[in-house]
Amino acid sequence: MSGNSSTIVQVPINGVFTGNTFNSLTPTTGGIAMSFYNHDSDFATLGTFTVGTVGSENVFAKDFSYAVYLGDQTGSTLPAPVDFPEYDLGASSGTIMACWNTDINILNNTFDIGSGPQLPPAMNHLERLALENILYHLPDKPCLGELIYFLPVEVYAKVFLQGPYDSLSGLMNDALRAAAPTLIPDSEPYSAINTAFPGAFVEVNNYVVESVSPSVFTVTGDNAIVDWVWLELRDKTNSNTLLATRCALVQRDGDIVDLDGSSAVLFPDSYVDEYYLMVRHRNHLGAMTATAIDFTGAPFIDFTVASQPTYGTTPTSARRLIKTGIYGLWAGNTIPKSSGGFQILYNNSGNDRLPILTVVGTPLNVVPNVYMLEDVNMNGEVKYNGSGNDRVIILGNVGTLDPLNVITQEPNN
Repeated sequence: MSGNSSTIVQVPINGVFTGNTFNSLTPTTGGIAMSFYNHDSDFATLGTFTVGTVGSENVFAKDFSYAVYLGDQTGSTLPAPVDFPEYDLGASSGTIMACWNTDINILNNTFDIGSGPQLPPAMNHLERLALENILYHLPDKPCLGELIYFLPVEVYAKVFLQGPYDSLSGLMNDALRAAAPTLIPDSEPYSAINTAFPGAFVEVNNYVVESVSPSVFTVTGDNAIVDWVWLELRDKTNSNTLLATRCALVQRDGDIVDLDGSSAVLFPDSYVDEYYLMVRHRNHLGAMTATAIDFTGAPFIDFTVASQPTYGTTPTSARRLIKTGIYGLWAGNTIPKSSGGFQILYNNSGNDRLPILTVVGTPLNVVPNVYMLEDVNMNGEVKYNGSGNDRVIILGNVGTLDPLNVITQEPNN
């Protein structure tokens, strides 16, 4: 319909497309199965377009150039576009074309990208990349709407690390970031740690290149970056089964953020569902939610309070009480993974105190300006004795009256 005349009434345009089979010219690649164009944009109102529903999916065969295409043609329909010669109905028939900027949900359709018809949520990473190649939408041109075919997990969470936590301010120190130059690496440190300590941080279903712009470390105040952390999504039916990992950043106020230093952490290859969420750090013991969390609607998960129970002997035993009513991850795991798993020891074989002494060489020595596992309080130096030393945190955690005590991560895997 046209808005060129005040006597013509515009109505919302919508549509329902279900239960169709779109066959291509296979084995020849070409053609477009379904396309949406806004070729009469003046006063146009685009409503809801339903493409596939549960039980009435559309089937898109393989070998299309595009399975679904959102039009990006702009300007006048005269002279008529090559694909639409029928638009040339005379000099007064022209309308104004615009990009199709309305999102369309295509989750409930099957697409054959070479391995048989599949729903997008069931596809793996490489299959979804192949699907993306036969869709034309927002990622291809900014003026277009989005074809929604996958709903990834977004993690909004908060955690405190005992080592750098300051009970007076209620914030963690950001000494590693504030050093000149900053001591926090631009790229995640966990791959290297896993090489040194096999099995400590095993990457699963993660294709994100986890490095940041140096400008992320220029932010000061409550939102300043403290360090990198490690997140895990675990199977809702078996918390021992690791499904996906991400490296992220933690701010002074405990917010866990993505690589831009402010956004929620995206798991782009994990579909929204119920998962156990575990948060870990390179020299702290990790903690995991006591139950699987439904990530539909992106809930906020606060590991700093008792009201968010964690897996373990008690709802808070996996965490250290660092201030009245405030919990943090246990500090002092300078050997990220040992024969006993993920533990903090002060004495005996494989203890976490000895690596500190090894770094300083002699008990009264101090090694400054470092980003190391042995820097338990994360102030940028390794220190064995004296005020603010790293060793005493480990002793305080295992208990000064029982230095042979062992603190084990819950769960210890």
